[in-house]
Amino acid sequence: MSTTFDVLPGSHYIPTFEEIVELSSSYLNSFLRSIGLKKDIGLRVNLHKSDESIINNNVQPLEAKWDSDYYAWFYIKGIDGGTDCHFSSFEESDYDIWKEEIKGNVKIRSYKNEINKSLKIGHYWSLRRSAGQPGVIALCYGLIAASLAKLTDGLIYTDDGAWDYSQFPTNADNFLTWYFRPEFTVDTDYKEWVQSCISSICKELQGK
Repeated sequence: MSTTFDVLPGSHYIPTFEEIVELSSSYLNSFLRSIGLKKDIGLRVNLHKSDESIINNNVQPLEAKWDSDYYAWFYIKGIDGGTDCHFSSFEESDYDIWKEEIKGNVKIRSYKNEINKSLKIGHYWSLRRSAGQPGVIALCYGLIAASLAKLTDGLIYTDDGAWDYSQFPTNADNFLTWYFRPEFTVDTDYKEWVQSCISSICKELQGK
């Protein structure tokens, strides 16, 4: 089982991997300080071909776009696991799906202009977290999505259980005020999961 955050850009700007890593690491360390961990953790990234025949570790200066048979892998040195990121073009079926969502969902309809703009831009990113990942990776894949949304003036969206569906779409600034914050989590299941993740993060990062 896996869950995803999609990022729908609001501009044609393609950030570099370096920009994404730098901003995501800043968000991560700010969050860690807020839970009492004075750490300076840096995210890393490389680019994998889907069959793993090629792994490019020197992607920092490159724009964060790639062919469909590749994926980006974000990770923290010394921590098991990571999150994969896919860069995709909207397909014809996506336009139909969003048209129906805008028609039938009041929250989504309030972002109609932004969504239509993103559809015209033509691409999006998806951050995926597979089941069983460490707590800090569960935190990070949302923060990477927020970084991409911030850098492209875009929206974050999920409908597969990554977070409370009623909160989406949203922009990066709103997302960062409540993501992984138990005190702002209404759903009991999410609240308990986040509390457990935060507890495990404190253990995972001891000595890092």
